[in-house]
Amino acid sequence: MRVLYVNSLYAPNLVGGAERVMQTQAEAMRAAGHEVAILALSPNAGLHQDFVNGIPVWRAGIRNLYFPFDLTSQGKHGALSRNLWHLVDVYNPLMASYVRKVVKEFRPEVASVHNLAGWSIAVWDVLTASRIPIVQVLHDQYLLCATSAMFRNGRGCVTRCGSCRVMRSLHRYKSPQVDTLVGVSQFISDKLRAQGYFEGVRSVRSIPNVRNISGEEIPTEPRCDDGTLVLGYIGRLSPAKGIEFLLDVLTSSHVLGWKLLIAGSGDTRYEEFLRGKFRDSRIEFLGAVEPKQFFPQIDITVIPSLWEDTLPSVAFESLLYGRPILGSRIGGIPEMVNSRNGRVFSPGDGEDLLRGIVWATENRMRLRSEVQAIQTEAAVYADKERWVKLWSEVYSDAIAHHRGFAIT
Repeated sequence: MRVLYVNSLYAPNLVGGAERVMQTQAEAMRAAGHEVAILALSPNAGLHQDFVNGIPVWRAGIRNLYFPFDLTSQGKHGALSRNLWHLVDVYNPLMASYVRKVVKEFRPEVASVHNLAGWSIAVWDVLTASRIPIVQVLHDQYLLCATSAMFRNGRGCVTRCGSCRVMRSLHRYKSPQVDTLVGVSQFISDKLRAQGYFEGVRSVRSIPNVRNISGEEIPTEPRCDDGTLVLGYIGRLSPAKGIEFLLDVLTSSHVLGWKLLIAGSGDTRYEEFLRGKFRDSRIEFLGAVEPKQFFPQIDITVIPSLWEDTLPSVAFESLLYGRPILGSRIGGIPEMVNSRNGRVFSPGDGEDLLRGIVWATENRMRLRSEVQAIQTEAAVYADKERWVKLWSEVYSDAIAHHRGFAIT
């Protein structure tokens, strides 16, 4: 089959887990004998094609006020520019010509649509007009919120603000164009449908992401005990991810015997702010570090998200490395945590987080003894063969239904 993947970004331009997961899937589908192509955004004008690991990638210059995915430029755009950018992104017909051109040249049988920020839902209209079935994959809350996060003024939004309801009313109206809806967690599919999206959509699935660990040597031993509980945070440094909340709680507590390793980067000014505010010998900022180098150094991964993190890759990566999770009870995180592999706490509740840290300290020897059991239980998140089979079935089913017959 011929599958066209549409996403905001593609390798080597990677910002988050969605891009990595999509690349893993596209390359696996190609290895399984399918024809795949990518359509992604670029800061450069026009439409250009290159190849990444043998896969054709069309990169389209964004037709909006600015390219929003450059981490070095974040924070440089004022409120007016940002608001205008989001207004244009409600429905941007200027991006449609790129989609039409690639569809005409590649002739896909099905479109796997992922993050639409920068593309807008004009993509749906082009694919519908071209009679190509749409498999919409939900990684975040873009269809509900202009910023994709439902996070504002330092906290998660309990309800949608008036501007998001207005700016996303068209998205809800047009969402039934989708043939198949796939959430990377049950949480995100349920949330969109509860808001009235995708009514009448023929097929709704939940398929968790996987982490491609083929060829990697995954250590099966716990960290050597030195009397210290080593906490780990890996991922983007941003307020919504709860890194500042975590640092505030730890540095103001009287809990002893901990160390925190922080891997990742974010907006330059925010990262400098964190490094300046939290000068503590127990806290170490590592910068960008590969998971295989990071996880063996820690005892437990803290995921202190304040926003409804859909299915953070760091969670199942941690489990694959045998490291338990101390995570916020929010979004898709609780779907991955059980009594063996970790504990959840109320998001933004410092006292509850501290109780979790005390629990981890008191149980660190038991948790270390569970490394291999945690890895075994998490193996489903590395079963790429099964994962690709599920996705192949989804795409084949969408194509077959579009042609007027069902797969038996």
